[in-house]
Amino acid sequence: MLRFTNVINEWVGRTASWLTIAMMVTLVVEVVGRYGFSHPFIWSGELNQMFMFIMSMLGGGYVQLHDSHLRVDILYNHFSKKGKAIIDIATSPLILYVCFLLIWKGTDYAWDSFLKREHSSTMWSPPLYHIKWIIPVSGFLFMLQTICKFVSDFEIIINRTHTEE
Repeated sequence: MLRFTNVINEWVGRTASWLTIAMMVTLVVEVVGRYGFSHPFIWSGELNQMFMFIMSMLGGGYVQLHDSHLRVDILYNHFSKKGKAIIDIATSPLILYVCFLLIWKGTDYAWDSFLKREHSSTMWSPPLYHIKWIIPVSGFLFMLQTICKFVSDFEIIINRTHTEE
């Protein structure tokens, strides 16, 4: 199960990262349209916001998989691998609580948006209800990866033949 979760978050993170290229293309099209032909596109800015939202939300599990979240490293970097694992386990409940809120409230938020068939209030007015489902999905993926990290950290702590770094 741990390996499966790692593979899923790796795939989701890498796939979402391709939206960076889509954002660049969209921005180039907008700049060329606006300054080359004096014809700006009403959809480009909002589409890029959607792409950024998707990348940011779906990247949580990927970043957790690669242990790349921001942290205050002033003390953390001086701990042994076992010490780091203890700190990570101690902070896991907070992360899991945030994941729980993303799943719970995100599902309410997305469901309400779906029932209303919510659209943006801009001139382009794209539907938003399908994009809002990314909130609980990303919370679930992040939660699964946090549990995997917890298990991994727990294995580090109980492993008596562990070599210090």
